[in-house]
Amino acid sequence: MPPRLKKTAKGRKQPETQNELKEVIVSLGASISFKLFSLSLIGGAAALFSICAAIIMTAPATDTSNWPYAEVKIIAPNEVTLEHSEDTAALEHGEQITEYGAAHDTTYKIDLSHDMSLYDTIDNGVIVPRRNGARTVFKAYSTPLFDDLKDTPYKGIVALVMTDYGLSQQRTTQAETVFKDIHINYALNPYTANAQGIIDSARTNGHEIWMDVPLEPDNFPLTESGPLTMLIRSKADENRRRLIWLLSIAKGFPGLIQTQKTDFVNADTEMFNLLTALHEHGLGFTTALEDNNSLVKAAAQQTKVPFAHNNIWLGRSGRLDDLEQDIQKLESMTLKNENAVVAFFPPHPSFIEHIGKWVENVRKEHNVIFVPLSYTIKNTY
Repeated sequence: MPPRLKKTAKGRKQPETQNELKEVIVSLGASISFKLFSLSLIGGAAALFSICAAIIMTAPATDTSNWPYAEVKIIAPNEVTLEHSEDTAALEHGEQITEYGAAHDTTYKIDLSHDMSLYDTIDNGVIVPRRNGARTVFKAYSTPLFDDLKDTPYKGIVALVMTDYGLSQQRTTQAETVFKDIHINYALNPYTANAQGIIDSARTNGHEIWMDVPLEPDNFPLTESGPLTMLIRSKADENRRRLIWLLSIAKGFPGLIQTQKTDFVNADTEMFNLLTALHEHGLGFTTALEDNNSLVKAAAQQTKVPFAHNNIWLGRSGRLDDLEQDIQKLESMTLKNENAVVAFFPPHPSFIEHIGKWVENVRKEHNVIFVPLSYTIKNTY
């Protein structure tokens, strides 16, 4: 029979046997021990978190020297003449000629062969462009105008630039169809598959390709732009390796183009190093910045790199109604400006169709012509 309980003065029941009293004491002790153990765990976790945070805050900058990139050594040209020896291998020009447009259209031809005297083969067989005296890949791959534009009276000049070209086959095909009758410029995404085939196809249609150079994004490292990204705090040699990798992807582009928001363009040392390298490789540079007095422009002038900058973004917000307002601004700028107006736009399918219709209309009503980006660059050095 279980022990009887008796009430205390306060009305609480207590066990009448000594064994039950021991059980109560053990139960209370276990409860207190569990609470103390829980508090110890929480305190230990907090201390560990504080230690980890302190280590992260005081850690040195990431050393990228051991990242898995191919170690390459640049075979530099003569530092005085920037020329190479006469025995440099070269292919004959003019072997691959492609006509533009329909079968009966012989007014536009493009040479798809590559003058290999404008290229260097460095370690591991990597092929990159180089300056050969006054001859450069910028000049070699600047798209010639359609013959009918050379004698056409016009009221305005526009250089359209579509970003992120090549990532989507559907949008690539759409753009080539919509803009088949004009010169348009594409910023080729460097992570595109079959980059060489895409470049050749675009050039065949009179379109100009510029290689998009990934530069450290504004909110890095929350936003990442891939293993080719040049970083502000990276060693100069590491950024140079990434540039070599980028330049070796394909042939046929006159220069690099920056399309994303980045603080790299405000880093004077890094930007100067990049443009100095582009001068050595004989390439041009275009920025999406709309500031005509930017640090990039000053660095380009100092390093004598062919340079262009954006004048207006079309539909950067991603909204079709904003795109329409931007197009009206572009049209007004074009008709008031004697020089060419450069306009960037993202590759949204609805934007491509909308801009294509505007192009058709403004060509007929206002005699506006559309030109390669390289055509807008007066000083080719």
